Amino acid sequence: NTMDELIFDAKCQIENSRKRNLPFALLGYSMGCEVVFELAQSVLGESPKYLFFAAREAIKYDTRGHDYCLLDKEEFAQKIIELGGIDKRIMKDTGFLDIYMKPIYEDYKLLHDYVYNPNKGVLKQNTTIFYCKNDTPFDRVCEWKDVVAGTIDFYEMGDNHFFINQHAKEMADIISDKLLECM
Repeated sequence: NTMDELIFDAKCQIENSRKRNLPFALLGYSMGCEVVFELAQSVLGESPKYLFFAAREAIKYDTRGHDYCLLDKEEFAQKIIELGGIDKRIMKDTGFLDIYMKPIYEDYKLLHDYVYNPNKGVLKQNTTIFYCKNDTPFDRVCEWKDVVAGTIDFYEMGDNHFFINQHAKEMADIISDKLLECM
């Protein structure tokens, strides 16, 4: 129901499933960047070794979708289609669309309520940022450097917000390489 509850749940899931004393990394995609940012800020008992953020301008900015939850159902669905997150064919089945869109809408409500706190300090981890210039201009993406004290690498890919759908293998290869470097 709240971003704090989501972050707490993610913290519990990570702590319950990971093997202690083994290094780990976190990846946040879109709204997940807020969750990973907060987790890496010290919510977890142990710091991740490496961070990956994707499809999100620097954390200090409200996302373009920050107010999408204020739209009516049809406008909201259209925005998600424009982002590349839903196949237009799903729009024809309104029953399925309602089921499919409800959790996405709830995520956008959480995103709407998130407030970045600049007083928490910077992230010490080395970090990789994946972005799409059609979705998020680099001048807003590059400002992650203001909250990352470690090295930071930027990778441009895709042509919409859900570039992971077209570039999953490429992203996985980069993630694998980065993890091998830092381990």
